[in-house]
Amino acid sequence: MSIDEYVNIIWYDENLSEQTKGILRTIHYRLFECTSIESLQETINNNIHDTEKIILVLSGSMDHELILNNIHSEQRIVSIFILVNALSTPFDSYSKISGVFTDYEVLETKMLAQARILNHQVVAFDCDEKLSERSMEELNEKPEGNFYDMHLRFSSDHFVTSNEKEKLLKYCRRRYASNSTQLKHIDDFEKAYESKDALRWYSKDCFLFSSLNKCLRKQSGNVYDCDMVYFAADLSIQIQLEWKKQREKNNPNLDSFHVYRGLNLPEAEITRIQNYCGKSITIKGFLSTTKSFLVAQMFAANIVFDIEIDPKLENIVYADISTYSQIPDEEEILIDFGTTFQ
Repeated sequence: MSIDEYVNIIWYDENLSEQTKGILRTIHYRLFECTSIESLQETINNNIHDTEKIILVLSGSMDHELILNNIHSEQRIVSIFILVNALSTPFDSYSKISGVFTDYEVLETKMLAQARILNHQVVAFDCDEKLSERSMEELNEKPEGNFYDMHLRFSSDHFVTSNEKEKLLKYCRRRYASNSTQLKHIDDFEKAYESKDALRWYSKDCFLFSSLNKCLRKQSGNVYDCDMVYFAADLSIQIQLEWKKQREKNNPNLDSFHVYRGLNLPEAEITRIQNYCGKSITIKGFLSTTKSFLVAQMFAANIVFDIEIDPKLENIVYADISTYSQIPDEEEILIDFGTTFQ
């Protein structure tokens, strides 16, 4: 079953063994195996959308120069990892190479960390004319409209039902039907998940992180019909609780601060956002940001959002989740679903 993903991993190995294939099945991102330059080019041209990104791994013996000269300029390839038996050939002239490794486990850790951060780039914006006519102060005083009753509704027990949980499990098992690793994570979630652990589960490099915002972005009707609303509601509530806890802890030191988000957006989307300068933009999903401009810049293909947060305002709900993250250096601030910025 093909999974619609933003991040694709291509594993290129001219002598790909069954043992290696077995190891690669544990990777939950969409992964393509290629054994020739022809199959590599065909995979890129026929299977990966222009807006998607590629992490390429060159594994084993090959003419690295030949391969790199053929594909290095491909815009969808954002990072190249090389796995060899012994370090010998320098690759300084190729800017997309993220590292040369002799140990698969070290490479896998670095590769999946990069894939996770790249996946954070996926976000959708709703430029609402009705919202754009009102200032953030007005929104703060009268939190109404499509997304501003979200926290009230998500605070109810309406969604915490076995029916909503079954809908989530069915959706995720369908998405990952051919991925035994993710199916095991889904089984673990079914048995062990509790609402209070939503932030920890979100921070795991597993099916929830990859599926949640994609599911929310594709929801064209009522958001409460989303297949993953069971988890989205829990996550939103936990962000709110963490937000209240952090506000109480930091009071009265509630100075404004900046967070950043590196993105890859089509030119048309950038132009659309520029046209709404000074107006309001609503995020269709949970927005992962970082306190580190360098982290945001590292993975920004064409734009970095600089977001100023005034903690004294109550229209933006967020949580510092770096203590939950598998990559603490991200310094991650997770902004709640449906937040509107000006």
